Amino acid sequence: MRALRAAVAVAAVLAASGSALPQDPSPPPRPVTVFRFGCHSNATDADLEGLRRYPELRELHVLSGKITDAGMEQLRSLGKLETLGLNTDTITDRGLERLSALPRLRTLSLARLPLTAEGYGHLKAMPALRRLSIMRMAVTPEAVGQLKELGRLESLAFSQLRPESRANAEELRALLPAARVSVSR
Repeated sequence: MRALRAAVAVAAVLAASGSALPQDPSPPPRPVTVFRFGCHSNATDADLEGLRRYPELRELHVLSGKITDAGMEQLRSLGKLETLGLNTDTITDRGLERLSALPRLRTLSLARLPLTAEGYGHLKAMPALRRLSIMRMAVTPEAVGQLKELGRLESLAFSQLRPESRANAEELRALLPAARVSVSR
């Protein structure tokens, strides 16, 4: 729980960035809607359990290499979550599959996840997903095959990809004509 207390929360219940979470286990007086595990938080899967105290959570950002696929199971209880950012190389296809249980997830930002085409395929099970950002990840032809089935996307952004992944991502401009597809270096 040390990492949970040290993490930065942005919400009405907390006065400013950098504030520690309240020690009181009772529900906060006002709903916490945004939470960030910073890159130096040392947060673990067990720390994610503490997020159950915040059922109104709408936005979560995880920047920790110690959160794994098992921790993604804890996020399934956050039924109001609309925005999720994951920047870690320890969450795989299996962890992404667990996120398909989030019914309101509209915006998903993924960075450094070691996904295969199977992992990209799990995105199809996210009915509310409209905005997807992929950064510093492999985008294979097989991944393009999965991503092209996300016809409901409004925005698909790729950045910091290797040249071969960048070329594959470019194909999605034609395959997803209704989405704004951007590919940047």
